[in-house]
Amino acid sequence: MIDFGIVRPGTILYVPFSSYGGSTGASITLTGLAVTDIEIYKDGSVTQRASDSGYALLDTDGIDFDGTTGIHGFSVDLADNATANFYAAGSQYWIIVSSVTVDSQTVNFIAATFQIGYPDAVLNTTIATLASQTSFTLTAGPAEDDALNGCQVVIHDVASAVQVGRAVILDYTGATKTVTLAAGTTFTAAAGDNIAVLGLAPLQPTTDGRKLDVSTGGEAGVDWANVGSPATTVGLSGTTVKTATDVETDTVDIQSRLPAALVFGRMDSNMQAAAAGVITAAVIATGAIDADALAADAGTEIGGAVLTALGTGTWATAIPWNAAWDAEVQSEVNDELVLQNLDHLLKVAAVAGDVADSSVIARLASKSATPAFTSYNNTTDSLEAISDATSGTVTVYVTAAAVSAEPPVSARLTIYKTATFGRQITGLGTITNRTKLYVTIKELETDTDAEAMIKLEESAGLTIVNGASYATTSHGSITVNDATAGDITIAIDEAVTTNLVLGRGYVYDVKVVRSTGAVDMLTKDFADVLSTVTKAVS
Repeated sequence: MIDFGIVRPGTILYVPFSSYGGSTGASITLTGLAVTDIEIYKDGSVTQRASDSGYALLDTDGIDFDGTTGIHGFSVDLADNATANFYAAGSQYWIIVSSVTVDSQTVNFIAATFQIGYPDAVLNTTIATLASQTSFTLTAGPAEDDALNGCQVVIHDVASAVQVGRAVILDYTGATKTVTLAAGTTFTAAAGDNIAVLGLAPLQPTTDGRKLDVSTGGEAGVDWANVGSPATTVGLSGTTVKTATDVETDTVDIQSRLPAALVFGRMDSNMQAAAAGVITAAVIATGAIDADALAADAGTEIGGAVLTALGTGTWATAIPWNAAWDAEVQSEVNDELVLQNLDHLLKVAAVAGDVADSSVIARLASKSATPAFTSYNNTTDSLEAISDATSGTVTVYVTAAAVSAEPPVSARLTIYKTATFGRQITGLGTITNRTKLYVTIKELETDTDAEAMIKLEESAGLTIVNGASYATTSHGSITVNDATAGDITIAIDEAVTTNLVLGRGYVYDVKVVRSTGAVDMLTKDFADVLSTVTKAVS
């Protein structure tokens, strides 16, 4: 089944599906597919779409698309309005096929689900009634007045894939779900058309519906040609406007505070005080404070302050920092590596006594009570030697009473809640001499049998469910179809699967107790418990 999610009105949905053989699982063809087998249901209603118009079988008959066995398909045109207003924004739909023949079986199935609308909309609905191109009611909408004011809308013709128009909501009345647009769209809307309410329009004027006045030259804002009523006299009685005399007076006042003349093209002045934080590192230019700017004894004073802070003494003269410092450090480190035989790890060949008994490396190489590296033989104990020794075929010999070698087959189980589970497992090997045959599903391998999610035994039936004894043993069974080949069928009633916990990666095995006393695990794999779409079991 395909979930198309939210699709735009008028979309053509292409719906592929496949068919498989019930016994082999191989892809096989089907028969009986026609457009009359395609049914669409709306919003959970049991009333299907009345018309088959708008349905089309792909590749002529919809069967074995492009000659590929088991791959089929059809299309559904949501712009087809033969059943008036059936396809409506805000509604949910099921597409089912009922019915076709696969492997001599009559098959009904859900092919796809979808919703109609715009994915980024805050509300997808339809026009219920239309008073005018700027005033209409919605089929669904919020109860609060003005809840949609200023929002953009897209109105989509119910019978078209491309006929759309955009507008802005000027006012909204919640009690009647009445929308008033600032202006109509570019096409004539009608009752039943789809409408998507998007977010707020990007530019929000003080009053909804107004536009920014922009001149032909692109100017906006305080462009005098675009100012409202530019020829109207504006009263400035509450505003102080500087006159030419005021400006001249202020200029003379500033000049009296400046030096009378420049010195070499610059203005010289003395600063007697500065506010806190005015002189910072950022305002002092690099190199501004040099030898010429410092007093003659500045270096002596700074040095004395440093020595006072460090304390008196001659310790500073003992620091051997010179041109040979790096070489000296390297030499000292290398001497210590050689002393500890660490150079023998990579660069120098190992000799007896390099690795001390009971050291970490000795414990990795030796199994003795007192681990000794001398017991390590690289011709037999190295990784390469072990790999060579274990390559090829390994034969395991066991007695009749021993546990068998690895299980011959594996098959992951998928159990769907609220659905009957049935699974055939084949090729387990002969079980003609069985006295007990078990199938157990657990959350963890370490769980006890009493903690199992499911425990089945061929004779006893279903005995454990979700870690508790289960009374209705007939709700689960193991049927041996072919004891010689080891073919079995596992069945679990939907009354049991309904109570299982959803999850992936549970573990299960099939185990046999034989009349010889041998206990063999026939297969082991994972089991998943998944959800169904339909929850009903009756």
